[in-house]
Amino acid sequence: MNHEERRSHAELWQHRLQDSIDRSRRELHDRGVDAQAESELRAHLETCDQCRDEYASLSALHARLATQFAGMPGVGADFSARLFARIDADEDSRRAAAKQRAEREFRRRARAVELNWRELWQRHAGSLIAALAVISALIAALGATWQSLKGQALEVFAFLPWSGNVLALPLTIVAASASIAAISLWWLQTRPR
Repeated sequence: MNHEERRSHAELWQHRLQDSIDRSRRELHDRGVDAQAESELRAHLETCDQCRDEYASLSALHARLATQFAGMPGVGADFSARLFARIDADEDSRRAAAKQRAEREFRRRARAVELNWRELWQRHAGSLIAALAVISALIAALGATWQSLKGQALEVFAFLPWSGNVLALPLTIVAASASIAAISLWWLQTRPR
């Protein structure tokens, strides 16, 4: 028999040899394997050296494994129930952890949108004071031109009830600048990073 024939012969009989070793004759009958198939296997083993050697090798391996694992505890009847309960518990804990992460992320994003006036004032009070100083310096530098601009601005804002006051225009400019700065800062703070 050449190598290829030996290989195909081994493949043909391999499962039958393993089944014969793994199960008793009673189990084979319980699974619907008749005694005739078993006797055919035994007759083949008497005539085929290759299968007889393979059968002896598999039997020795089976005996070594049976001896080695003899002390191992058996799997109880409730093994599947315990296994699936543990899988469910692990899955529940993963779901709970994912929910906590999602809630933390939601709170973090909600804080990013929330406008905290105290923090905004603490961060940007210096900027507002600097803006007032620049406006005051601009008014002082303009001198006479300021009076002309002030007159024109008072005519434009004549509809305001307090427009006749001397400080009305500078306060209006400061209020408008502060409002624009506050809106800009709020917008910058709420943008996703």
